[in-house]
This record gives sequence, structure tokens and C-alpha cells, in this order.
Amino acid sequence: MREDDYEKKAGDTKFTGFHRLEKALFADKSTVGMKAYADRLNSDVLELQKRINELAFPPGKAVGGAAALIEEVAATKISGEEDRYSRTDLSDFQANVDGAQTIVNLLRPMLKKQNPQLLSKIAANFKKVDDILAKYRN
Repeated sequence: MREDDYEKKAGDTKFTGFHRLEKALFADKSTVGMKAYADRLNSDVLELQKRINELAFPPGKAVGGAAALIEEVAATKISGEEDRYSRTDLSDFQANVDGAQTIVNLLRPMLKKQNPQLLSKIAANFKKVDDILAKYRN
């Protein structure tokens, strides 16, 4: 969550996670007092990783996930609020696109067999997005 989601903004002790550390690094330009936040984030990420490794996703959910990743870029990340302090939104865009491409690649054999035209269209659209994002890399 972002600091705007808390009554006391960044002063709220419940404001934790990636965005708390992002604010410290890029807006405050200091890591003073951030060790506890970093340690908690690390343990939370390890726990999440453990939980994810135990999950199984049916193909229908995976396809919906790919679409959601792309829609998230268009709906919310394009505003710049995702990484407001570090201004690394383009890498987040790319991560969403890469995630969606990974899901498509997992389903590629099935798509190639059942609907090769759709697979070609998807590949062409991913290429367009990749080409656009590439213009902004440095």
C-alpha cells in the first residue's frame, strides 16, 4: 500500500513493504530507521514465495492472470503512482508484460495446436508493446 492509504501517511507505522523502502531510498534519501521494515519485508517475501510454490493454477486462471497483468498497466500503472518516488514505472510495465508473456509461453503448445492465428496475433501485439517500451530504455 502507499502512504496515502494511511491517516498519518508515511508517519504511520503500518506503512511498510516495498513502497515504504522506496520512499526512504528515493524521496528521503536515507535508510536510517529502515532495518526493521527491510527485515519484515524480507520475511514476508520468503513466506509469500513458500506459499506460491505450493499452489497449482488451472490454465483458465493463468490466462485470466495474463490479461490482468496487461490490464493493470493500462488501468493503474500508467499514472505513475506505482513507483512515485523511484520513478521506475517502466520496469514495472516490463515486468507485467514479461509475466503475461511467460503465461502465454506456458500455454504456447496448446494455443499452437488449437488456434495458431490467435497465437500469431498475441505474438504481434507483444512485439508492439516490447518495441514501444524499448524506446524508453536507457
